[in-house]
Amino acid sequence: MGDILIYTREDSGRVRILESIQWKHLRYLFITLNPGTFETIVMRALVDGVTKMSEKVELEQFQFGAETWDTPLTLPEGNILQAFVASTSIKQLLLHVDMTLEQILSLLKLTDFSRMYSLELWAGGFDSVQVDAILNAVQHSTVLRHLWLRCANITREQIERMKAQRVDLLGY
Repeated sequence: MGDILIYTREDSGRVRILESIQWKHLRYLFITLNPGTFETIVMRALVDGVTKMSEKVELEQFQFGAETWDTPLTLPEGNILQAFVASTSIKQLLLHVDMTLEQILSLLKLTDFSRMYSLELWAGGFDSVQVDAILNAVQHSTVLRHLWLRCANITREQIERMKAQRVDLLGY
């Protein structure tokens, strides 16, 4: 079993490392980018790799985000991020990517929740109605225990609702 931590900085050549991943043996994949740099190139390389596999790629953890938590990455072009998530089975998914509610709901619709224990999403500025939509999208998960909607406005009622389902809900 292996893990890869990639921090591209300003070097797009490091993205080539992703083209030779041995998906069968990889368990942890952490990708840190400067916002507005290689999001699309990185995700294309990942999607090309996982879609060549005959079965879903199983990862313990996948993290895709920026160097700091105050500036999220931009969403890669098209539905590349959704295609990657749909081709994998992940226990811990951490995405520090600026997405609209519709994009998040599309992503969650394609997510394999059979192993998903922890989910962290950037939800900067989301109000309680948008948070409710996300909570409704994950309510069928029986394994999920940790849901972090970073920078979302979460109500006490929502925290209690998820607690009743044995899920810790955080928003800060």
